[in-house]
Amino acid sequence: MGVEFLAAINCMPEGEETPIKDAQFIADQLKPFINEDVVAVFTDNASACKNAGKLLEEDFSHLFWVPCAAHVLDLLLEDICKAAWSAAVVVRAKDLVNFVRLHQWCLGLYRKHAAEGCKLELLRPGETRFATAWIMLERLQHARLDLAAT
Repeated sequence: MGVEFLAAINCMPEGEETPIKDAQFIADQLKPFINEDVVAVFTDNASACKNAGKLLEEDFSHLFWVPCAAHVLDLLLEDICKAAWSAAVVVRAKDLVNFVRLHQWCLGLYRKHAAEGCKLELLRPGETRFATAWIMLERLQHARLDLAAT
């Protein structure tokens, strides 16, 4: 018992550039793998996947659809980033990181102090995932003494 990977299914029709995003198609692809031992199906949070999960829950009373935890957390962090107080903090942090990284003399001074202290590089957040903004903030927190010495 436990988690088991059963299959990968190509949802890209031959000659097409976009995958099939139909809930019934997704549910039909998953049904052959579901028996009494399968208690949950984990998928992305896309609307077609959510709807496929609902269809499967209707057909199999013992089955639960579970959204991707990483995606749920990313959506949660996205909502937090929309709050005025956190958006301002993230913008200021990005400005600080960009200033240090784009000015060689400042970056060199930071690295000199970081070599004696936390030894961490400053990270820039990615544009697509909000969790990276929080990773950047955490790194700044670890590097705060070295930044202060810079």
